[in-house]
Amino acid sequence: MSLHATAPRNDLLHAHPIVNGVFLFLLLAGVSLLALFDVTAANTVTNPFTDRDSPETCVYVITYGQRCPSCGITRSLVCALHGDWERSRSFHPAGLPILLMVFTQLAMRVAFLWPRLRLPVVDGVVSLGMVVACAWLLNG
Repeated sequence: MSLHATAPRNDLLHAHPIVNGVFLFLLLAGVSLLALFDVTAANTVTNPFTDRDSPETCVYVITYGQRCPSCGITRSLVCALHGDWERSRSFHPAGLPILLMVFTQLAMRVAFLWPRLRLPVVDGVVSLGMVVACAWLLNG
């Protein structure tokens, strides 16, 4: 039995680029997919691949017949990605802050993948973006 401490494992350090790359890909894919959708004049979400309206799939609405606290988030995010801020806010007040958090996460993942971008100002902007989005959600 050795009394000397073993060196810390570096496995986790090598996994961070993979994890950040996967998160960056998933965030970009999700935002891109949402941007392809459209909200019709009847306030339904149109699927661009089938050119049909998405069905009402909220289990809460189907079960209880009333809107759940998250009803309208998808429509809000789709409208926000299309630049329709007022309509986005009308569907759900948390849509814009959630989108701000997603874009802040995208910036953070890019900065983590390319360490030369990890400047104190980038960390500050990312942190400030998350604080503003959280405060907006809490006060919304």
